[in-house]
Amino acid sequence: MIKRLSFLHSSPVWLFFFFFLSSCSTKVSVVHQLDPGQNSHIVFIGNTFAERLQHYNYFEPLLYASFPGRNLTVRNLGWSADEINMQSRPLNFPSQDEYLAKQKADIIFACYGINEAFNGPDSLENFKQQLSGFLQHLQQQKYNGQTPPEIILVSPIAHENLGGLLPDGAAHNQNLQLYTNAMQEVAKSLNVPFINLFEPTKKLSAGADSITINGIHLNDKGYKTVSEIMAKSLALPAATWAEDSHTINLKKIIDQKNRQFFYLYRAVNSEYIVGRRKEPWVQPPGGPISYPGELAKLSNMVTRLDSIVWAQSKADDANNFVNAGKILNDTIQFTAIDKAALKKPGTDQFILPEGYEINLFASEVDFSISNPVKITFDPKGRLWVADMASYPQYLPGAQPNDKIIVLEDSNGDGVADKETIFADSLYMPTSMELGNGGVYVSQPPNIVLLKDADGDGKADQKEIILHGFGTEDVHHSIDTYTWGPDGALYWHTGTFLHSQVETPYGPQRGDYGVTWRFEPNTQKLEPYVSYPYANPWGNVFTRNGTQIISDVSTGMNYFAPPLSAASTYPVKHTGMKDFLTSAVKPKTCGTEIISSRQFPDEVQGNVLFNTFIGFQGIKQHRIHEDGSGITAHETEPLLQSTDPNFRPVDLRFGPDGALYIVDWYNPIINHGERALRDPLRDHTHGRIWRLTYKHKKLLTVVDLTKLSIEQLLDQLKVYEDRHRYTTRTQLRQLPAETVVPALEKWIATLDVNDKNYEQNRLEGLWVYQQFNRPNEKLLNELLKSKDEHIRTAAIRVLLYWRNAIKDAEAKLIHLSQDSSAKVRLQAIISLSHFNTENALNALLATTTLPVDYYIDYALKESFRHLKPVWMAMFKKDKNFLADDPKKAAYMLGSLSNEKELQVPGFITDDPAWPKYGYKVLTENDYNQLKDAIAVTTFRKKLHTPAEETKPVEISIPGKTVIRLTAVPARMAFDKTSITITAGSEIALLFENTDGMPHNVVIIKPGSSEKVGHAAEAMAAQKDGYEKSFVPKISEVLFATPLVNSGKNFRLDFTAPDKPGDYPFICSFPGHWQTMKGVMKVVK
Repeated sequence: MIKRLSFLHSSPVWLFFFFFLSSCSTKVSVVHQLDPGQNSHIVFIGNTFAERLQHYNYFEPLLYASFPGRNLTVRNLGWSADEINMQSRPLNFPSQDEYLAKQKADIIFACYGINEAFNGPDSLENFKQQLSGFLQHLQQQKYNGQTPPEIILVSPIAHENLGGLLPDGAAHNQNLQLYTNAMQEVAKSLNVPFINLFEPTKKLSAGADSITINGIHLNDKGYKTVSEIMAKSLALPAATWAEDSHTINLKKIIDQKNRQFFYLYRAVNSEYIVGRRKEPWVQPPGGPISYPGELAKLSNMVTRLDSIVWAQSKADDANNFVNAGKILNDTIQFTAIDKAALKKPGTDQFILPEGYEINLFASEVDFSISNPVKITFDPKGRLWVADMASYPQYLPGAQPNDKIIVLEDSNGDGVADKETIFADSLYMPTSMELGNGGVYVSQPPNIVLLKDADGDGKADQKEIILHGFGTEDVHHSIDTYTWGPDGALYWHTGTFLHSQVETPYGPQRGDYGVTWRFEPNTQKLEPYVSYPYANPWGNVFTRNGTQIISDVSTGMNYFAPPLSAASTYPVKHTGMKDFLTSAVKPKTCGTEIISSRQFPDEVQGNVLFNTFIGFQGIKQHRIHEDGSGITAHETEPLLQSTDPNFRPVDLRFGPDGALYIVDWYNPIINHGERALRDPLRDHTHGRIWRLTYKHKKLLTVVDLTKLSIEQLLDQLKVYEDRHRYTTRTQLRQLPAETVVPALEKWIATLDVNDKNYEQNRLEGLWVYQQFNRPNEKLLNELLKSKDEHIRTAAIRVLLYWRNAIKDAEAKLIHLSQDSSAKVRLQAIISLSHFNTENALNALLATTTLPVDYYIDYALKESFRHLKPVWMAMFKKDKNFLADDPKKAAYMLGSLSNEKELQVPGFITDDPAWPKYGYKVLTENDYNQLKDAIAVTTFRKKLHTPAEETKPVEISIPGKTVIRLTAVPARMAFDKTSITITAGSEIALLFENTDGMPHNVVIIKPGSSEKVGHAAEAMAAQKDGYEKSFVPKISEVLFATPLVNSGKNFRLDFTAPDKPGDYPFICSFPGHWQTMKGVMKVVK
């Protein structure tokens, strides 16, 4: 039981005695006697330290145990990477003041400083001013409606030096010391109690046992110790943790309460709760509204759990768990299916090219699969499945039980025959991937690492390794984990999302579309691509390391390297073209490259895209080299299903060479377009299909865990991309001290006469990179390879080794003049990350060489990013570029076209939208450079931009002109009613400013249901997209084709002679019920 001083409130003598006792034993000084009143509300605010207090829950039980009869209410409003003056939140999310008032805060623990300290001494005075203003603001409020809150300021912890590849915390600690002292000074001036955690944790971190997971975030042991320090600093009666049943059970019940509050405060899908898609966003009039009632229930559940916490704080009673269980589990989200009555799904639904065959690998009939979303294969050849039946939202009172499932085919017949539930009780595992001795799993807003410590095949260790990714729309959140050949883990977050994540190198932020890159060994996280995606859900690397990214909502597919040019938060890159040549843009969910000797020779290297709405199957495109980039032309689909519920959401080649396809299998794939609790949402069905080519043998499955290091390295020579991918996964589980010496010998013995000699050496270079062991000799040799793809890949490695290679910039400058457009492109991208005059001059020099689309894109993005560099160069030398007006025009022109720099429409709904785009050169910019000859010359030749005006009214002789626009991110037209005269000639000008394809279909009165269902049925047709999902039935009067994002179409027609209400809809499957209006025809 937690020890408690019974005389705490009986005599003032206790304080001296407690201080003396604490000072002798732990040397923790009492800074304040915390004495909360009856029914006090205690709130934590601040950064990741504060947020993690609820996950590593020791301080809160000490609070309750110290005051068991006070009925305290404790809430955690911590938010990863929060700073006093930087608190990124979802659109329309309540302010901190609003939340503190909602929680009726009596006592506030404010935890700041660790992120601000990364700004160094130069920002110290500014920090002190911000902190003082912030604390004074809190002191002036009456969140409880009666009195100002009691504030307790908490310093950051020390940065622990863990060694290895993690950063040395010495410099950060110097700054942390300065900022801690500043916090203490401000706190004293305002009479605010201050807990100094920096000094004691600095001493603790010098011990033999680590107290953090990465230098800046406490581990379980660290939180237990720091919680005791905080408790002793506040003279809590229960200030020492005790491992007895009463304490442990109190902690468990508090955990349950905190988890429910987290679901409430950090609710996924906030875009549908408070954002621009707030219910009833696209619901039919009078349709069900779910969120307000469900969140009210969840709030009530948290309040009821408070009473269970109070009861447990007084006495250890098993009935408290029973009562908590009744609160937590009082309903069901869905009814489990009767597996005995099920029949295995048949393969007759599929249309396949000649020679291919498909079989069911696993389904809900025999396994625990319900809503599978992501798969991967482990080095033993087993299939891992992320399954999330709780999608799209936790139903309060029905605890989420999403799973990670491991499927095995033990007899090699192509059908799973064994399953293991590796982990359950998860919530929204939108992605997962194996690594670091466990599995990385998305748990929005966090990423966790699950491990099996005792070898029973089930996870028993969990560590939250990254906090703070956006959850505004959960199917945009932390998806498609993919290991790059460089040993970094890549994933996407989509539009609407605001992410801010603490790292040992400083906070990282990204809004409205990001591809993230994370190095587990160094703990480096970066917003690798800052691009205004809608919902990226495709992520794959080709054999030579080129990344391909697909966007599910827009149907856009990107040759990704140019998108990795440098940018600075919060700016987004400008729009880039699709590398596919097909006119239609199907919704893609999962991307894969054909690299399997089990498939025909003629399809090797083709790129595959799952499409789950419209055309339901797998589209296939042939990739062609095209200058610095690639293009791809559509060929025969690899698969099509006639079952309207078939929903392919992931695909991957397996160790046997077969293609495995994840079938979400659901009548409803849309998220917000349908009611949250639409009874048609399926939570019980899911399939894994297996596609093979019957004229070729299956590959032999190799258990990579049984191979020696030498044998494992030889697997990097294997043809199949996914085999080498899994080989790298296995190599990463081994210590560098063992792998690197073997790797050196392996590279030395490679056959120079092997046609893949250079590729094999590149594989070796990537192994060095994934262990962060620069091999400059090998790198230099590959930078001189005769193969342009090898040189290009080596440049990417050089970029990430630039701090270890002394002349990295000079090498890149030399390579920017390479004869290969691909090499030049990658060198340009890499040089954009050097904020130097030399890099800028090199970029300017590349403009005199052949420039294609992707080089032009990368150059313009680089020049935009490097504006501070060239502005300084013009100021320093007025003759800079005076003799080279073409170069000056190229560089300055990158910031002269306002339309080119415009951010997408869905971002402009955000009041802060201007900060996300590059700005055209302003009058102030030109004034600063008025003496620069090249700038003056450029401006004289630049056309004066037209003043901003309202859209010009278009007049077409003999026509009534009607404008209609698809509203960005709203699944709606800008008009729901249009009035025209019977028999008149109409010109309908349809503009699609949304991120996905739409059309306009005008139909007979009362025929919306018939036409809508007929349009959805076209999804089973091979050419439904090509026909724009416009049914050939008499009810359809007039229709535009599908109009892609950013495009427009003019539809001419004669209005019906008969007056009436004629509906108009978007007939794209899933849209017609919500994207609609009425054309009123009058005499």
